[in-house]
Amino acid sequence: MRRGPLYMLIASLGFTVMVACVKQARIELSTFEVMFWRGLIAAPLVYGVARGRGGLQIHRRGLFGLRLVLGTTAMFGAYQAAAGLPVADHSLIWRSQPLFVAALAPLFLGRGERPGARIWGLLAVGLVGCGVLLGPKLELGPAAWGPGLVALGGAAFAGAAHVSVRALNRTESPAALVFWFQIMVIATAAAGAGLSGGLPLPSAATWPPLIGAGVASVVGQLFMTHAYRHDRAAVVSAAGYMAPVWAVLIDVWVFGVSPSPWALLGGAIIIGSSAVLLVGRTDRAG
Repeated sequence: MRRGPLYMLIASLGFTVMVACVKQARIELSTFEVMFWRGLIAAPLVYGVARGRGGLQIHRRGLFGLRLVLGTTAMFGAYQAAAGLPVADHSLIWRSQPLFVAALAPLFLGRGERPGARIWGLLAVGLVGCGVLLGPKLELGPAAWGPGLVALGGAAFAGAAHVSVRALNRTESPAALVFWFQIMVIATAAAGAGLSGGLPLPSAATWPPLIGAGVASVVGQLFMTHAYRHDRAAVVSAAGYMAPVWAVLIDVWVFGVSPSPWALLGGAIIIGSSAVLLVGRTDRAG
């Protein structure tokens, strides 16, 4: 079984839980406020992991600085769009991220990262599966166009950030990468919140989703970073298509919502493409 896609499946579960928690926290808090409090919860957790796994040193600081800017911008786009988009719309737009990864990785990491026809096919199948699963819930009205463009921009920045993580994994500790990213998020969010009115203490009702977002983000970031150590960027990112399937399973398990036939069909398509990634060979373009 391929460890890269497997770790990305786990990461996508973490990120799915995080987005659901962020959606709840955004009822009360601004984007910068959610980013700040989520980062403040996540940073100590990652610090403990990083201290036990090679320390906190970063060797390629220029590239890591670029990763911080790309990742923070992507996070802002995701959180900002989450307040103005239905969950299904947000999830489908965000699923364009693997396409950006597949396009950018060969440009910046070399020909060895170029996805062949088989991987492009799996990317297309996975995206179609997401469309089938989410289609009945999509709204895509004019009111969603602005937030939709923000989400698409965030997905592009996230794709570029994932490519940089793949490059950094050659020399850096995954835990150190995640820890300093959390510090960057906290600093950026504190500055943004300060300029827009300060950082009020969240209400008691908002702490559970904030804690959930913090813990889930740590799981997602650590497993995502480890995933890019073990396989090509396009292969790993394609496994992220499982996120909408996790969302359906969470609805069934936590809220008792029965999945629609479209959700079952779309989920089957996504699971099938993910299974091929996990156990099949991945071709290399010449």
